[in-house]
Formats: sequence, C-alpha cells, structure tokens
Amino acid sequence: MKKQVPFLVLSSRTKLDFISAIDNKQFEIAAAELQRLMDTRFGTGSREPDQTLSTTLTIDCQAKGFSVKVLDNALEFIAPTALEVLYAVYDMAEEYLGFCFFEPGVDA
Repeated sequence: MKKQVPFLVLSSRTKLDFISAIDNKQFEIAAAELQRLMDTRFGTGSREPDQTLSTTLTIDCQAKGFSVKVLDNALEFIAPTALEVLYAVYDMAEEYLGFCFFEPGVDA
C-alpha cells in the first residue's frame, strides 16, 4: 500500500496562522512576505476562511539547507538561520505560487 502524501489547496479563503517560538525580525519579515505573496496571488478573501494553516517558522542548526514541509493543515519552514527561512518563503512562492524573482547581475 502506497503512503499518501499530504497536500494543500491554497485559495483566497486560506488563512495563515503563524507560529514561531523565536521573536526575530527576520521571522516577522518572512511571515509578512508570505502573507503578502498569498494575498497578491489569490486576492484578499472577504468571506470566512475555509481552512486555517498553522505556519511554523523554525531554525534547525543541523539542517543542511532550507526546506518546506506540508503536514496536515500546516506548513513548516525549516532552515539553519532566520535569513534562510526567508529564502524558503521565496522558494515556495516561486515553486508553488507562480512568482519569479530576479536578482541583479550578469545574465548567463
């Protein structure tokens, strides 16, 4: 029997409930950016949310890079530093929300 992988359906009626054990300015920026990107992508829903996602921002010094985990009605951003948690938010926005971010420099 195959293991069922959890998945999320995001929409304008998805409410993000941010949970963080650390009071950190970069976590505040990451949370605000994720909310802004969700609002930009889906608009701001005026109706009641149909799902609430517990969104956790976590520093794990043993992590080899950043990752985003999908759990039952939850998103977990994990990285070795708070700055890399912000990078995880942008990576998720590129991979799953359809955003494209450019950086200055020489084109290859």
